[in-house]
Amino acid sequence: MILVSKNHKLSVRGFNSLEEAIYYTDPFNSSLAEYKHQLPAFPKWLNRISKWKGEKINLFTLKCTCEEFITSELYYEERDIRKICSHIYYCIRRFAESYIDELTELLLTDQLKYGKQKFYKLKENTLVGTQPGNEWIKIYLIKDNKWKSYGYNIKEKRFSYNRIPPITVEEITALYDAK
Repeated sequence: MILVSKNHKLSVRGFNSLEEAIYYTDPFNSSLAEYKHQLPAFPKWLNRISKWKGEKINLFTLKCTCEEFITSELYYEERDIRKICSHIYYCIRRFAESYIDELTELLLTDQLKYGKQKFYKLKENTLVGTQPGNEWIKIYLIKDNKWKSYGYNIKEKRFSYNRIPPITVEEITALYDAK
C-alpha cells in the first residue's frame, strides 16, 4: 500500500501500486493543465434506481453500487467523466444519450474500450488523452465539424492505421519532451 497526501476530498490517499500513485499524482507536463471533462446534469426524471448486470445505478446522481465506481468516486470530482463505470455508461446509452454532447459520447466510448485517461488541452478544440505506461496517446479534435479521435504511438512516432489528424507531429511530440 502506498499513501500519498494531496489536496482533494481525502487528505491522504492509498494506492495499490506505484504506477497507480503516479497516475493520480504526477503531472503529465507542467506546461499543460489537466483537463477534467464534466458530464452534464441529467433531467430530474432520471432520479431513479435502474438495475444493470446486478448493480444499482442512479443517472441523476451518477451513482453505482459496483466496486469500480466506489473506487473511482474517491479519486475524481463530482461529474468527472473518469468516475463513470461501465454500468453507468450503458444506462446513459440507453436512457440519456440525447442529453450528452458529441465529445462526451466519444470520450465515454473510448474510456469503456481503452480505460481511463488523463486529458490535457493542447489548444482550442484539441485534447490529448494519456495513460501512464502506455506508449499510445489519443488525440481528440474537430474535423469536418465533428469530434474525431486519433491514436499516436510516441515511441514508434506513428499514427494508428495511418489516420493522420490535422495537427503537426511536432505539436504532439513536444508534449513528451519533458519525459
